[in-house]
Amino acid sequence: MTRAVSLKQSRCSSSRCIARFGSRVPCAWIVGNRNCSDGGTPFERVIQCYERTFPERRVKAAMETVVYKKIGDLEAHADVYYPVEGEVLPERKMPVALMIHGGSHMLFSRKDIRPAQTQLLLGKGFLLVSLDYRLCPEVPLAEGPMVDVCDALDRARNQLPSLRLRRSALQIDGEQVVVIGWSSGGQLAMSLGWTAPQRGLPSPAAVIAFYAPTDYEDQWWQHPIQPIGAEYKSQQYNVLDGVRDAPITNYEMVTAWEEPIKDPRSMDDARCRIVLHINWKAQTLPVILNGLPSQKKAAAEHPDVEDWNALPQPSLDTIRAASPRAHIRQGTYTVPTFFVHGTADDLIPWQQSEGTYRTMVKRGLQAELVLLEGAPHICDLSSDPESDGWKATLKAYDFIASYVS
Repeated sequence: MTRAVSLKQSRCSSSRCIARFGSRVPCAWIVGNRNCSDGGTPFERVIQCYERTFPERRVKAAMETVVYKKIGDLEAHADVYYPVEGEVLPERKMPVALMIHGGSHMLFSRKDIRPAQTQLLLGKGFLLVSLDYRLCPEVPLAEGPMVDVCDALDRARNQLPSLRLRRSALQIDGEQVVVIGWSSGGQLAMSLGWTAPQRGLPSPAAVIAFYAPTDYEDQWWQHPIQPIGAEYKSQQYNVLDGVRDAPITNYEMVTAWEEPIKDPRSMDDARCRIVLHINWKAQTLPVILNGLPSQKKAAAEHPDVEDWNALPQPSLDTIRAASPRAHIRQGTYTVPTFFVHGTADDLIPWQQSEGTYRTMVKRGLQAELVLLEGAPHICDLSSDPESDGWKATLKAYDFIASYVS
């Protein structure tokens, strides 16, 4: 557990901060000294925030699973969380929080969320919906995951309020929806800021992006990435081994003996090898944006492709279409957003969250950022109230709670 973050309060001079939070006492979160990512001089990083006015209350969760979408014979499931019988329900209708798991757009499922955070969000009066979605690389990012989460937002707004759940007294407010995404799920959460309006749907009220890829134009994606503990060692593999013949909506990793594993930095699982491969060989953008065929489809439909391990980079237009920062610059993303990132992230550089935060602020948009000094990629697992990750999580959830009434 890292404790390098220093916290202190000071008067915030930002009129944006004061105007947004009204009579709440504005303050600043000082998170250490560091050089600006744009090459500037050292500065004292001030993260604009506000004093916590929401009580921390955890509520025990009941859960039931629903099908929110069918694609042919494939069902996309969602887990709906609400207070168990005996817990007092909010007097007002419950706003909805969509939860989108990470996994490089290729791994895991709706089950891979944070139980303590689930209880915390229920305590703030949210009804929670954790989503499965079609995974890459069987389908490209813009044609599968981004479409599915937008369909989920549509269902949350227009069908969920009238859905018969086991706790019949629930009152659900489909007009107030926030979205939380972890890692690659953060990109999907932010994508709703432009895909929803394209379909005539209101954007989410607010978004949290935990350690998310927010800039696909970054040169980071054009060079090999060496995940800690899984550095490239000239392994021999076929990247297509882990690709299915048909799309899937979840993937839990197993060894050759079908023992479950939770570490995606393992060569024992063919799907994990795809994730390692796209890092080692700078193939993240070709694989997630254009997809990969199964071996069967490759032989039948692409007999001319000899090397699936070294694909050309997508066009700039294709990259920008999926990149949150590009949409912020274009004016097509305006959703209030809270960013959390660890400065020791070996998979997605913290500078992406910082740069995207700065881009939003320059455009006059509502945004907050917390950088956790020395924290790794997944920096929010702890529910220890004294941990920096938990403190950042509390601030993030206070942020989205302030955007629903």
